[in-house]
Formats: sequence, C-alpha cells, structure tokens
Amino acid sequence: MDNIRSGWWRKLSRSIRVAICDDDVRATDRMELFFRKLEQECGAHFDISVYRNGQQLIHNLMHQFDIILLELALPIRNGLEIARYIRKRDKQVIMLFITEKESFIKEGYALNIFDCIVKPVRYSVFSESIRRAVSCLQEAPKESIMIKNDHGLFRIYIKEIRYIETYERKLKIHKGDDSIICYRKMKELEELLIPYHFFRCHSGYLVNLAFVLEIVGCEVILSLEERIPVSQNRRSAMIRTMEELAGKVL
Repeated sequence: MDNIRSGWWRKLSRSIRVAICDDDVRATDRMELFFRKLEQECGAHFDISVYRNGQQLIHNLMHQFDIILLELALPIRNGLEIARYIRKRDKQVIMLFITEKESFIKEGYALNIFDCIVKPVRYSVFSESIRRAVSCLQEAPKESIMIKNDHGLFRIYIKEIRYIETYERKLKIHKGDDSIICYRKMKELEELLIPYHFFRCHSGYLVNLAFVLEIVGCEVILSLEERIPVSQNRRSAMIRTMEELAGKVL
C-alpha cells in the first residue's frame, strides 16, 4: 500500500477524466464507489461522468476523457458501435469494455480495447485494470485538442501538428501524414497553442516551431520540406523566438 501511494500515481498533476457508459444504475454506482476507494488507497483523483447510453457519451466527447468504461449491451446503439465511432475519432483514448458476455471480447481487442471486465464487477479485478490504465497515461502523457467538423469530433495531439492554415473560410490542420478541416477561429487556436511553441508567422498560418528547419527569405521550411510564407513584419520576431527556444533547449 505504501509503495502504491508514493509511486507513479502522484506523477499526474491533474484529475484523471473518466467516462462510465452503462444503463445499469447499480453497476455504475458500484464502479463509482470503486474509483473512490482507489482514490483513498493511491492518492489519485478521478473526475467521473456517467452516461446511460452511447448517444449521451458521443455528445460529450469534447470533454477529452482519459479513460472510457463502456457497457456493451447498451440501449439505442450497442457498445461495439459506440466504440467504433469513438476509435475513428480518437486513436489513443483508453477504452475498457464492461460486459456480461465474454463472446464480445475478441471484437473489442480489434478496436484496441485496453481491457474487458466481466460483470459482476469485482474490486480486485477492477482496481488492477484501472491501475494499469493510469500507468499507461503516465508513461506517455500527450496534450491534445478536440476538433469538430461535419464528420464529428476528433482528438488531435498537439505535438503532431506541423502547421495550421486558413482554407476556404475554415482552417486546415496539417498533422502526421494527413490533414483535417476545422471550424474554429485562427485567433482561438493561436492563443491555445502559443504555450506549446507555435508561432503566427503569417495572418493565414500558425506553425509549430519544433518542425521548422530554417527561414529563407519570406518562407519557412519545415522538416518534411514543406514551405509556408512568413510575413516580412513577423520574420524578425519569429527568428528571435526560435533563438530563445534554442537557448532553452541547450
């Protein structure tokens, strides 16, 4: 017990955001009690939201949950459908299935489900699974933002964003090996991302300085050999910012 209390649980400096989706009130009450017991044992804090069907959960994905516990036998849309929807929009969120039917478990693992807990839920099994889930969160903490467009909600990890550009009165976020359309305002994302070393190099461009190789003339050259414009009146400020950042890294 002492090792748990003084160990990796204290590495997270914020609450762990948890969603429980189950129409069984007794089951959700039981799991909430289990979470509170874990808090007392380990010093972690869980911010828990409970939903009675998958539609409610989907409508609240903007809350950026760390862990989702999902009953498979849900009303309206079953848990597998909801899990598929969530996984298309968030590749990394930790999902656990809560089920009375072990036959669903194989399908769950195809969706990168972290674990399956069979009802009736026992504390020993539940606590061990949640401890492992929290450990994964601490091993690779990633800051993210939620983006909404005509196709739904998507979680985007900040470190993967290379640059953002205005695009047909919308924004296009370039990340990884693809891009995604966003309806948020450039000013809003600029204010959100500046603490993560993004720079507004042009009225229509916001760039992640971690991907910048050099500035040549009025162009910024990125690590994938992409070229984006830098305004003449912002060029000097951008160079100073990069020099300051390089000094901090050194």
